[in-house]
Amino acid sequence: MKRFFLGILVGFFVLGLGNGAVFAAPTGIVITGTSSIEKAPDQTTIVFTIWTKGDTSEDAQSWNARVSSQVYQSLLSEGINRDSWKTTQMNLQPIYKNEDTKPRITGYQMTHQVQVTLTGTEKAGRVVKVLAESGVQSINSVRFGLKDPKGAQKEALALAARDAKEKAGLVAQAAGTAIKNVRYMGEPQIGYQAYSEYADVETFKNSAEENPPVWAGSVVITATVNMELDLVE
Repeated sequence: MKRFFLGILVGFFVLGLGNGAVFAAPTGIVITGTSSIEKAPDQTTIVFTIWTKGDTSEDAQSWNARVSSQVYQSLLSEGINRDSWKTTQMNLQPIYKNEDTKPRITGYQMTHQVQVTLTGTEKAGRVVKVLAESGVQSINSVRFGLKDPKGAQKEALALAARDAKEKAGLVAQAAGTAIKNVRYMGEPQIGYQAYSEYADVETFKNSAEENPPVWAGSVVITATVNMELDLVE
């Protein structure tokens, strides 16, 4: 049987006296506390894709390797360490053309997806522009988040617990009683929402600015705490 309910529930006990029953004063309260905080991001994650075509699978792979090398050299020239990027997906597949209802292989396409992680958010626009100029055909996402979100998550949890106790205290006061101590706490729920920005390759490639502006937004951390408290009898 679930201990928690949405909203606010006050527990009662019943004493049987002869043919009747007497409802005694509330003994406890179950309540939900919530919190939501915003933090400035300190990390940028860019996911991009390099795709190439060739008459043979070897051609598609060879051309992809050349473009990838060019992109990597551009990242290094911007002072981005090699440990800052990694391949997240690589796929080679044939290209078909239907002729007389029978498919025929006309070539191959190679896709290479890479994720690069930057400290801070200031260079996001510059790096996207460099990627676009180096041969990247698609910027999948530009995501702004926290390098270590644990501190913010702890802060959100503390605020949610405080919110629950404050709500319980207000309800208890309105009922003419007071909270005594915490009887039980359920497992808290934590939400983490980083901001993502869309980046069009052609827009950044043709931009006259060396570091086109990209809005980093805010990171939103939410927390929910279910709490059961005793009331003063």
